Amino acid sequence: MPRWLISRIHKTASTAFASQITEAYGLDRLCPITFEWELSRWDSDRLAAYSIFQGHISVSAMRMRFPDIRAVTMLREPRRRILSAYYFWKRIADNHQESAFFRAIKPMSLLDFLQSRDPLIYSSIYNVQSRLLAGGNFGSCNHTRTNVIGPDLPDDELFDMAVNCEGRFAFVGSADHYQISLNSAFCLMELPPAKNVLMTNVNPDGNARYQQNLENQSIREALEALVVVDDLVYRRIVSNLSC
Repeated sequence: MPRWLISRIHKTASTAFASQITEAYGLDRLCPITFEWELSRWDSDRLAAYSIFQGHISVSAMRMRFPDIRAVTMLREPRRRILSAYYFWKRIADNHQESAFFRAIKPMSLLDFLQSRDPLIYSSIYNVQSRLLAGGNFGSCNHTRTNVIGPDLPDDELFDMAVNCEGRFAFVGSADHYQISLNSAFCLMELPPAKNVLMTNVNPDGNARYQQNLENQSIREALEALVVVDDLVYRRIVSNLSC
């Protein structure tokens, strides 16, 4: 039986996406770890008992254990993804003060967050989707679990590696085209068609808040500086989704 990884990029509807796939695939086959840093605590024989993995885990890390693992992931419109991440991380910061990342962002305004060049913050938001598609890794310890490490490439090379990611990902979907993406993933994994579409962690006021943020010139410019490659990659990936 082939092994699968649902590589979850933060705030891309990945909770719902992974939940629907793993329930259809069989929860008895699902590995319980959900963060890349946890992989170091498990030996390969223990991991081999499972055939599906999901979490904030990169393809690069899983292929160190299983070179033939197949991976799927989801993207999201890059500006709204970062805004969603900021408000989510701020909301949970009080409960994660053991982490330097959450201690750092707790007092930050949105603009402070977007303009920060502290590596702990910057690596969590700068062209994150492109870098993961191109072979980047999530942080290797609990305190850096939101970070994405590498690859350090010029924009044009990063774009090329991200859009030509078939060797790393069997499928890349879009949270903004959730049903099409879910159906495509189910078909690829030879699962029965999804009976319903589940969306979780949806903030009903989110879109209005994000639009208000995007109308602020300083915030908009700060966001643009973080998503130059992500925006190009996202547009290309979406254009290739089946209708």
